[in-house]
Amino acid sequence: MEHLDDDTLALIAMAELEPADHEREHLAACPTCSETLAELRQTAVLGRAARTVELIEPADAVWANIHADLGLSPQVAAVPRAADFAPDARGDDASTGAASAPVTPITDRPGRRAFAWWPIAAAAAVVGLIGGVGVGIWWQSGQQDTAAVVAEAQLDPFPGWDASGIARVEERPDGSRVVVVDLETPTDTTGLREVWLIKPDASGLVSIGFLDGASGSFVIPAGIDLTQYPLVDVSAEPDNGDPAHSGDSIVRGELRAS
Repeated sequence: MEHLDDDTLALIAMAELEPADHEREHLAACPTCSETLAELRQTAVLGRAARTVELIEPADAVWANIHADLGLSPQVAAVPRAADFAPDARGDDASTGAASAPVTPITDRPGRRAFAWWPIAAAAAVVGLIGGVGVGIWWQSGQQDTAAVVAEAQLDPFPGWDASGIARVEERPDGSRVVVVDLETPTDTTGLREVWLIKPDASGLVSIGFLDGASGSFVIPAGIDLTQYPLVDVSAEPDNGDPAHSGDSIVRGELRAS
């Protein structure tokens, strides 16, 4: 089976690209690509949530490890510094009129924005190395083979929706957990469908990604106590950039220990 390329998955994860029909079909049938997409989406969610976090400069060894793991070229071996990206450092202010480095856009499909894969992968690596997030961006898919199901939920439809499904929590040997959602929706649900973990009184909601196709696997953020967030919810979301829950739930169910 030929998998979807990294650029496509990253663009879909960041809502920069709407998957084509054949890509949706592939994601529905391929656990490797669907889990990779879920992990990339979780990385994007963490990145957006960290916009107001005060960043610290990591040790030089962090970039060296990222450079080695990604197999980057010697041209980018130098440790990047925040000061290097300031306007004065780049020399691209109005007084100098210096040109920035050329960007090669991806043009194999209309509507794609110019995109470079390695900065996103490097950023994800930094999140994992510094924050201990455990996003799993390096596709350690072999860990799935011995995952244990620790909780399950029957997903029941909300009024106005003809849908049903099952959610299960799988724990991997390294202690990471994922929610696997299987959803049946005979009616047209071609819009965005977001998966949430919710407190019983709805006082807390955690987005864990977007569901493409009939099934998907979503990484549970470290530190989330499922006894406090036992409800799995799939909502219909407008494509308006608002990260809040739309209030339009398709299905919801309570996780119970297996």
